Amino acid sequence: MKPDPGRLLKERAADLGFAITGSASVLPVPGAEAFTSWIERGLHGSMDYLAQRAADRLDPARLLSGARSVFMAAVNYARGEPLSPQLGMGQVARYAWGRDYHNIVGKRLKKLQRFALNELGMETYRCVDSGPLLERQYAAEAGLGWAGRHTLLINPDMGSWLLLGGMIVDRELEPDIPGTDACGSCRLCIDACPTQAISFKRREVDARRCISYLTIESRVALPRDLRAGIGSWIFGCDVCQEVCPHNRNTACSADPAFSPDDRNAVISLESVLSASDDELRARFHATPLARPGPAGLRRNALVVAGNQKVEGLAPLIRMLAGDADPLIRGQAVWALGQMGDMSTVEKLRSDPDAGVRDEAEALLSRR
Repeated sequence: MKPDPGRLLKERAADLGFAITGSASVLPVPGAEAFTSWIERGLHGSMDYLAQRAADRLDPARLLSGARSVFMAAVNYARGEPLSPQLGMGQVARYAWGRDYHNIVGKRLKKLQRFALNELGMETYRCVDSGPLLERQYAAEAGLGWAGRHTLLINPDMGSWLLLGGMIVDRELEPDIPGTDACGSCRLCIDACPTQAISFKRREVDARRCISYLTIESRVALPRDLRAGIGSWIFGCDVCQEVCPHNRNTACSADPAFSPDDRNAVISLESVLSASDDELRARFHATPLARPGPAGLRRNALVVAGNQKVEGLAPLIRMLAGDADPLIRGQAVWALGQMGDMSTVEKLRSDPDAGVRDEAEALLSRR
């Protein structure tokens, strides 16, 4: 009897450090209708790559000729209790405390892909997050857990502190039993979301209101009506996961690549606001915090400084109110306005950039 290729893939994946694995049939594509509706309603915000490759996500055969199954794998990055926000510090989502997970998961998948080809004769296509595969939906279909109301995958033993990777294969693998939804009528994540980004009825997130999207993917001024909700989050957000009952008793990850590490757990606002672009690039190289770029991090730090009203940073923020980038000038004006420095705000009402002028006028109109 020939060995089961799905079992061999699972064994090799476990050796490579994946915590949980499973297989699902490639068709029908799980969650296809919901994804299409989400895109059509513009809830993906400025993440145009999601819409541009929608056809690939809805037909894995476009990615791999002869696609038959999807093999899903996840690593656990649980890091213990949340850190309390401190004045002058910005919080960072747990997944970004260490190295870029795309590299960690991607390298493991590449080794698994090589094993599938050399040992099992399988052609494959691998994806980690940015690839055109409905990973969360396939992971639920493959029995790794279920999609929670916050849309993240929840595993009954590990909670939602999971990072996913997928591999489309040209072999029929024995499908695993899909995960069973255990959210019930719970709405803790919905009620706790600072920017009200989660829909209870549709079980979806409006990216345009999500703190993770705003602080990582957005490249423009953060919406005025959502800035207070961003609180102290300088990169990403863990609120919906922190309140989830399924995360209450999860232990820290045993994966050495995700061992507790607080180097980037909280970041000094002053260190971001005073650093040059090159210094920020060097500091956050090969970490998720490189994603927003220097301007994005500076913008985020200004919003957090305004929310915290860190008056000790006012001199530095006044300097940034004269920055060459209108995005930075506008957010600096807003931060100073929160601290009551209306004299600087008054000066910027004649700024050459319309966005900066609008920020100043909005603050002055409240007096």
